[in-house]
Amino acid sequence: YNVFSDLFDEAIRIRHHGFCNELKHETDLDSSRVDSEPFDPTNKYVLSVKLATVRNLRGFRFPSACSLDERRELERALAGALCSLEGDVAGHYYALPGSCSFSSSPGGMSEEQEALLQGAGLLFQEPDSTLLLSSGIGRHWPDARGVFASNQRDFAAWVNEEDHLRLLVSERGSNLSGAFVRLCRALEALQSSLADAGHTFVHSERLGFLTSCPSNVGAALRANVRVRLPMLSQERSFVDMCRVLHLNARIVDRDNDVWDLTNTQVLGLSEVDVMNSMARGFRWLLTAEETLAHGMPLARPGLGQEPLPGLSNTSCPAKLPSLAGNRSRVAQILREDPSIYAALRSKQTTAGVSLLQVIKPGMDSWGSACQAMPLGLVAGDAECYETFAAVFDPCVAAFHSCATNVPHPLGTSGMTIDPTGQHQITVRLCVSRNLEGMRFPTACSFDERREVERALTCALLVVHNKFPGTYFPLRGSPSFLPKPHGMTMEDEQQLRTNGLLFQAPTNVASLAAGLG
Repeated sequence: YNVFSDLFDEAIRIRHHGFCNELKHETDLDSSRVDSEPFDPTNKYVLSVKLATVRNLRGFRFPSACSLDERRELERALAGALCSLEGDVAGHYYALPGSCSFSSSPGGMSEEQEALLQGAGLLFQEPDSTLLLSSGIGRHWPDARGVFASNQRDFAAWVNEEDHLRLLVSERGSNLSGAFVRLCRALEALQSSLADAGHTFVHSERLGFLTSCPSNVGAALRANVRVRLPMLSQERSFVDMCRVLHLNARIVDRDNDVWDLTNTQVLGLSEVDVMNSMARGFRWLLTAEETLAHGMPLARPGLGQEPLPGLSNTSCPAKLPSLAGNRSRVAQILREDPSIYAALRSKQTTAGVSLLQVIKPGMDSWGSACQAMPLGLVAGDAECYETFAAVFDPCVAAFHSCATNVPHPLGTSGMTIDPTGQHQITVRLCVSRNLEGMRFPTACSFDERREVERALTCALLVVHNKFPGTYFPLRGSPSFLPKPHGMTMEDEQQLRTNGLLFQAPTNVASLAAGLG
């Protein structure tokens, strides 16, 4: 990661949402800070929870490049540490069949032991993909490789698979926090045992835990929650809903509506933040399932009455949220000067817009490698630009490449773009305005939004003689009395064909801003 940083840094930037050299990953394995409130107390929807994390030992080459002697020394050190575990993670180490490196079981595990581990889903297989074989993962197979399994078969460790060590914790039901507590306890015990033998895990101050594959660096933590959501999973937008909640969705059993949902982010988000983000996402999904089960209409995350799950929806947390991997402009400003957050977190505009509403887009959506640095903040009313000037001024200046104290020019140049008319086909101008005394759409109330519609439609209809036309409320909107159900399907299709229809917001930043 250092010697070949020109390659690795670019691969990491692309794979991990634009994570660049200026950012640092924050490691946090304090399980007491994880949301422990059950999101499915009756286990009606959540079938199981599985956590997996990987570690490598400092001073040894990774499995793709290590020698036979290194691999055997790693097995000796790791198997010894694993066999010293006590309590509910105590168990036994089983060398892979055919391995002659572990003295306690020359030749590896028995056929009965192999069948038992295979049935519990705890046995890893020899690599068969070209990618893994070409990386060197399969060299010396199956020598110096094995599985540690707890007596209850709900905790396991893989030795010398793709990384030196992979820990697996499983729980029936929805006890995600309980699984994390057990994982942290096992990691702490292993670190202590390995330290006594002079070993430590490889960790980078910038990239967190280092792994064979750059896709896993950072928290190196994958959480898999298996769910059955018979109503919600039938929605065409189910996968997109999960994506907005920072979850990947993969169908496991289509006949029984069983899905595996996993976290999308491992770099830039601490282990504790990964767990808490998933808990928020699952609460929304399970509430949505109950809503559909009771025959009620469903709004996607961030659409409807409730804000997008993410940064606290009530007040700014006392401590500045982790910004380690956040590449938004507002995160950069707060990282460089945390005192700005402390000074602004309790402030509000006269209309009640808080700092939380201003920075929520940047806290919930960190941007990606394929887009320019997002600003990550939004104004809830005109006063925001003064009340929260400490964040708005540098963002405006950076985006518009100008100083905020320079007057904005008015007027037009009168220049003709294409005097001959041979090249220019059409011209379209777009201008935005907000009404004085009203909060902007990102922060306005239900009643304010209706009052804005009433005022603007009246004004638009008054200029009918000069600009004749018709107002079409969105289909399903009951707020415009002359058309209490909104536009017709025919109107909708015509407006869409003419490029005049805007859609419900779908990206995380817009939903977090409150536009939905």
